[in-house]
Amino acid sequence: MPLTKNTENYSEAMIDGELVLMNIITGEFHGLRDVGLDIWQILDGEGDPAAITAILAERYSVDPAVCKAEVDSFLAELVGAKLLVASIS
Repeated sequence: MPLTKNTENYSEAMIDGELVLMNIITGEFHGLRDVGLDIWQILDGEGDPAAITAILAERYSVDPAVCKAEVDSFLAELVGAKLLVASIS
């Protein structure tokens, strides 16, 4: 299921190479860097988890099955934090 950023629920700022997201509903902060930041940036143009996995597996020369498990876990965390929502496509 495609995902999109829940832009109404967060504010973001780049601080020393780390993207800091604050959920404006809960007040929770989340810091993204490295691969997490890559995923967040890929989400601007691609919300399909399988496509994100393919991009990262190629970019980082990672086994696709391992990459899928990691991407799925990370995306689930962002959905749980209400920073991403399922989109209708």
